Amino acid sequence: MIIVVNTSTQNSVNNGFIVDCFIELAQLKPTQQFIFLVQDKNTILHTLPNNCSTYILGKQPKAVLFWAYWYNIKIPRILKKLNATTYINTDAIVSLRTNLPQFLFLNNIEVDGPTKLFTDKVTAYCKKNIEANLLKAKKIIVTSKAAKEKICGTFPSIQPLVCELSVGANANFVPCPWQHQQEIKNRVTKGNDYFLVNATFIDEQDFIILLKAFTQFKKWQKSNLNLLIVSTTNNLTTKLTQQLSNYKYKEDVQLLTNIFVDEYAKVLSASYCFFFPYCTTNFPIQILEAMQCHVPVITNKNNGVQAIFNDSVGYATSIDITAYADKMILLYKDENYRNQLIKKGVEFSIIYTIEKTVEELERMVY
Repeated sequence: MIIVVNTSTQNSVNNGFIVDCFIELAQLKPTQQFIFLVQDKNTILHTLPNNCSTYILGKQPKAVLFWAYWYNIKIPRILKKLNATTYINTDAIVSLRTNLPQFLFLNNIEVDGPTKLFTDKVTAYCKKNIEANLLKAKKIIVTSKAAKEKICGTFPSIQPLVCELSVGANANFVPCPWQHQQEIKNRVTKGNDYFLVNATFIDEQDFIILLKAFTQFKKWQKSNLNLLIVSTTNNLTTKLTQQLSNYKYKEDVQLLTNIFVDEYAKVLSASYCFFFPYCTTNFPIQILEAMQCHVPVITNKNNGVQAIFNDSVGYATSIDITAYADKMILLYKDENYRNQLIKKGVEFSIIYTIEKTVEELERMVY
């Protein structure tokens, strides 16, 4: 059996969880082959087992006009070349020119908007045929109750196809002993504590807001605490570097790009707090990763995230500089608040394991 997983249309924030799932599944199925379709050789920053490999598909055309060729000619040709037996796609579009069983793995459905489900481009491509397109899938996998309710409520006929997959974080995300934390700090911030921001595909405006919030924090407390910005790709490195070039506190801001998952887990586990200013998935795995590392989390305030995490994380409005600055100050001066976030995060994360996720995924795709 050869399972082909198309991750080329997803950014790496979404990809991390999807790749984790299928790597774990591959380890349970050592006699079967798993192939990830990717944009380029740096898309997947995981160590792959022997029965996993990548195939460079390239970037999806930006113009919707060319998508029919992409989905219905190019991808079927590649699936045939790879002798695929099962095809997993990570957006809401099926290929019309393959007889392979197709699964849609949708972990970025819009749940906050009243009507919008998918990106504008997906909607434009499918036009009025989204429901007919979805019905061609063997199964549709989503990662939250809210996503399942919304997609089934919008398209009642697909309800039998929709499965909710439990979410679990990569096993690399574990608490870090104090002595190892200090080693990591010595390496990345010259021994200083740091707020960590996952800036992979961050909006430039959100990045500016965080810098301004950090400025307010530094004016309030002239400490050595750093801001560590991590991106698992280098897509925004130039823009981020330009923003930092004239920043008043640039000596206290560090930028790490293109790091592998195991290294990112170590850096996360040694952080003072994790800031995740945007959410592009129905269940943001990045928040769960921090919780498993016993690191408190501050994230963007929206209905979808609040419905999942309740009071186990701290919230700030994404466009409010003062709200993020106040959270930084509160975390620094109120150790009890920070400890409560850690405690609630750990309690929340206990029930979410990658083992459970993979067991469910196995039942869905086999």
